[in-house]
Amino acid sequence: IFARGQFVAVGFGGMILTSRDGVAWQERNVGAQRWLRALAWNGQRFVAVGDNEVFSSDDGANWERRHTAHSNFILGNATWSGSGFLVFSPGALLTSPDGIIWEERPAAPSIAMLQRVIWSGSQFVAVGAFGTVAASRDAINWTMHQAAGGPNLLDLIWTGTDFVGVGQSGAILTAGIPIAGALAITISPQPQSEYVGGAVQFSVTAIGTAPLRYQWRLNGRV
Repeated sequence: IFARGQFVAVGFGGMILTSRDGVAWQERNVGAQRWLRALAWNGQRFVAVGDNEVFSSDDGANWERRHTAHSNFILGNATWSGSGFLVFSPGALLTSPDGIIWEERPAAPSIAMLQRVIWSGSQFVAVGAFGTVAASRDAINWTMHQAAGGPNLLDLIWTGTDFVGVGQSGAILTAGIPIAGALAITISPQPQSEYVGGAVQFSVTAIGTAPLRYQWRLNGRV
């Protein structure tokens, strides 16, 4: 994350690094025991989350432990929704209006496979294993989609008009806002040339509520 004139990164062994230029980095000791896996920023405060710990900082240099979740909860996703921080794990959903006071509640089992959750300004969107894409208005009830034959998706950004997801084997998927149950093509068929009488093969990748069905048309005819 880049905020307050600096880059802030987290990683193995509870490490937090800050840099003004992306070249020279300074390590910050926060006392975390294991992995720190995600960062969020609300315009005033950083939140860093790890295997079962939550830390916050106003300047990126001085950090305080704010919450310790159940030891089995791997806190791997953090985002700011415009009104509060949310931290996701396979076993719990943590919420906080300010990054300091936290409330813990059970999480939907379906989010266990999600690798990255972001807020688009109107809803939460997440990506995960086997090409999974999920959307939610409240971070509790999720509409699950799955890209047909999709790769494991590892990260996601919102450009303001489209979502861009990346994953294993160099996969890059783009899509508009997922809508519950709606079909959305993420990789369109590509133009091909062939001699008259030759054979061509087209493919498409899409998300939506299974089962997905396609019809190919030429000049409006199936």
